[in-house]
Amino acid sequence: MTEKIFRHTVKSIMSGTKLEFMDFVFSMTSKRKLEVPSQRWQARYEYREVERGEQTIIQIGPKGKEADKLLFYMTGDGLYEPPAVSDIEMCGDIADSTGRMVWLVSYPLLPMNTPASILKSTADAYKEAVEKYGADNITLMGLSCGGNLCLALCHYLREHDPDVPLPSGIILQSAPLRLPPTAGQIEEMRKIEPHDCVQSDIYFMYVADIVSFKGFEYLMRPMDHDMQGFPPISIFYGSYEMAYAYLEEFKEKCAREGVSLDVHVGEGMMHNWCLLGNTPEAQQVRKEYYRILQ
Repeated sequence: MTEKIFRHTVKSIMSGTKLEFMDFVFSMTSKRKLEVPSQRWQARYEYREVERGEQTIIQIGPKGKEADKLLFYMTGDGLYEPPAVSDIEMCGDIADSTGRMVWLVSYPLLPMNTPASILKSTADAYKEAVEKYGADNITLMGLSCGGNLCLALCHYLREHDPDVPLPSGIILQSAPLRLPPTAGQIEEMRKIEPHDCVQSDIYFMYVADIVSFKGFEYLMRPMDHDMQGFPPISIFYGSYEMAYAYLEEFKEKCAREGVSLDVHVGEGMMHNWCLLGNTPEAQQVRKEYYRILQ
């Protein structure tokens, strides 16, 4: 039933013409309001919203405890939609189960903002986190394009703030690590496409065209840039999502440049299935996150 719902709603948007997709993206600019869970839900945590211009940091910690480690979390949605309530609720589960503070960073969004402003905003929040928790106590986590942003943040810091230390680890979920994909990756995606209930192969072509990424190509193609010295990475894909086609290139990249990589594949799982919090499959993959963070 979940698969059918996604096919008839989300995937229908992702499968139209380029003009229809661009119309959808620009139509979202008038509707993009960050939604948060109820006051009752918030009361279960040490909860705070910190607003700085177009950035909001939602801070979620275990109730009545002073956390000394941090999960720095970024969602994706093509970099043009804000975090969903399901992201925030999952961050609460992570805080409960690991004892960590979680900073969910709602960054400036495309197309009204630039890749440069997204990266600067995210880097400023990360530097604040380093001052408070220390880089050794911080793990980055990104879903979908938020995974690209995790790697791009590391590239950006090396280029603009080389004295700022990188985090202790990175967790990537369903990251589209090359936009647009290579011809070989498109071929693999088309084999997976009948099983993918969320995205179409043409979606991966469109996202890279929303704005110009000149000078910040590592946000769309982080594998084209040197990753030597990056912290250990844990990566998650579902075998029924087209982004799974990126895994082989990423494994080769990490092996070639000496980056520790821990691979997790959810058989028969969809894009970002971790967010379907009431399902046993989501609960199972979240347990893997907790294990890594602990």
